[in-house]
Amino acid sequence: MNSFEISSGLPNKKTYEHILTSVLFNELERFSNTFLLQHKNLLKTYRRKWVADPLHQWSRQYEYPFVYSKIMSFTKNDHKTPISILDAGSGVTFFPFYLASIFQNSRVDCADFNTLPAILIPKINSMTDRSVGFYRTDIRALPFDNNTYDVIYCISVLEHTKSFPQIIQEFKRLLRPGGILLITFDISIDGTLDIPLKLATELLHEVGRSFNSPVEIGDLSADSLVTTRFIRNFDPSLLPWKYPSIQFLKSFIKFRLPKTLFPNLTFYCVSVQNNS
Repeated sequence: MNSFEISSGLPNKKTYEHILTSVLFNELERFSNTFLLQHKNLLKTYRRKWVADPLHQWSRQYEYPFVYSKIMSFTKNDHKTPISILDAGSGVTFFPFYLASIFQNSRVDCADFNTLPAILIPKINSMTDRSVGFYRTDIRALPFDNNTYDVIYCISVLEHTKSFPQIIQEFKRLLRPGGILLITFDISIDGTLDIPLKLATELLHEVGRSFNSPVEIGDLSADSLVTTRFIRNFDPSLLPWKYPSIQFLKSFIKFRLPKTLFPNLTFYCVSVQNNS
């Protein structure tokens, strides 16, 4: 498969548009559409609780290709050499199954504390040739030996927790020397949702400190930045909220009244290597 490496950091509009016209995205889309159709009835309850189509969501269209491109770069585009991969906070998506179909000699595990993935992923495994491991567990204390994984990725999870140091240290413990950690997370530019800039800075500081690889956020005001404001004009169907008035009400209940019905988010993609 033709592939290209996507840089770490804030998402760039040109890169975003390039991704959407790439061979890689076309392949991800084909696999995802087949996955959703094949497991339509099984995923019915889960789709009501989360995003019905994870790939066609504003940040995931960038985040999944980012993770894949970094794994391919790590393996030097050799998908036949066995590696071990962990999806931390996996939920239920097509992506780990896609990786299992590409890296057929490899171990792909999912870890999530929620009940539904624990029920659904084993059922999906029974219906596919390329199954993945699943562990119902807290990502702050994963039940694996030190140096278990070559690759750990964690997509849009850390904005839902404030245990950054503990989680980052756990990922470092599990990574083999030379292994890579791939993290993506939302940043609330206007500070009305998660993660506000202060916490985003703390998270990246912890990553940089733990892996001896300083990471800077960059310019959140750049015109080239992919944001929900940009997506609202680009393709509003990709936004994470279909009913902004409900999002507004939820924030009001939490005493975090948004300045607008359309909060402005971006996201960040991190790739660091365990050189210890």
